[in-house]
Amino acid sequence: MLLSRKLAGEATKQELNELSQLIQQNEDFRLFVKNIDGYNDPSIPVDQMAALDTFDTISWQLDASPFETISVIKDLGNEKGRKKPFMQWVYSGLALISLLLVIGLVIVPFSFKGTQPIGLNSEIVTGRGQKSALTLSDGTKVWLNTDSKLTYSNDFSGKTREVVLVGEAFFDVSHDKKKPFIIHTRDMHIKVLGTAFNVRAYPNEKSSEASLISGIIQVSFTKRPNEQLMLKPNEKITFSNTDIAPGKRQEDLPLITLENITVEPSTGTILETAWTKGKFAFKSRPFMEIVEELERIYDVEIEIERGSIQSRRFTASFDNETLDEILMLLKMSYHFDFTYDKKSKQVRIY
Repeated sequence: MLLSRKLAGEATKQELNELSQLIQQNEDFRLFVKNIDGYNDPSIPVDQMAALDTFDTISWQLDASPFETISVIKDLGNEKGRKKPFMQWVYSGLALISLLLVIGLVIVPFSFKGTQPIGLNSEIVTGRGQKSALTLSDGTKVWLNTDSKLTYSNDFSGKTREVVLVGEAFFDVSHDKKKPFIIHTRDMHIKVLGTAFNVRAYPNEKSSEASLISGIIQVSFTKRPNEQLMLKPNEKITFSNTDIAPGKRQEDLPLITLENITVEPSTGTILETAWTKGKFAFKSRPFMEIVEELERIYDVEIEIERGSIQSRRFTASFDNETLDEILMLLKMSYHFDFTYDKKSKQVRIY
């Protein structure tokens, strides 16, 4: 009643004060009202407002800078590949379900039922140097980064909507409370009702990440099956890809870390989602990891002959620079030389 009168512009000063107190005292209600169009209340914490502003920014960036690459989408029930035309993205409504929100890092008993979902009959694959995007049958939008694969169902006819991701993707999940959306990677299983987030799970990397822009995601782990984590907006979870020997103690299990997403102060760029608008940005990142990313982005092979640079950390942001330009700029902060044979796509760093 108080909320409806506020939105209608009919609330008295006393009613506004009561509503403000209710919002401050009730976390779930506070998250709910923040996602109602036209609602504005100074009692809503800045970090929650920033989360929604972040999602608005990400959505605008994706709409304003559509991917040029169209990848082949294969119907696994029909081996003939087909081309899927690129779709113009429509700014979709985002439902924030706050009943299960847990503040901070909270581990609770949980057991993920089932490993590999059945009924997945299509896949989209991006090669090195490619990016792609698609809208699934339920309205969920997916932006797929380079050297990645998404396997999914054409109709989501079961009780859940499940996909398998290898690589990196940004999801804007269509809300359906009765049919949760689940993303499976090698190390994580991410369950969501409707939200926007980035998942990075390349098989050759030492860790997997899930970065939440807005909404709620529930994460469980293949190697820690009895645990579950709930993320709140602007948080990122990182799971180490270490192997577990039989009989490992709890304290010896792969590490789970929780931190805030990283924002570049000068431009406001979110490093975890910079790729969605054609940027390559990183903070205090080892050179070897940068090289692996450059190999994917530019479809090249890079050989490093200078061992001292491998663990050197760099912080930088690039916006559509060529590979030559990026290497030239990096060598200004730590001297090295390189050759680039564009015909053979071979790079030598020495």
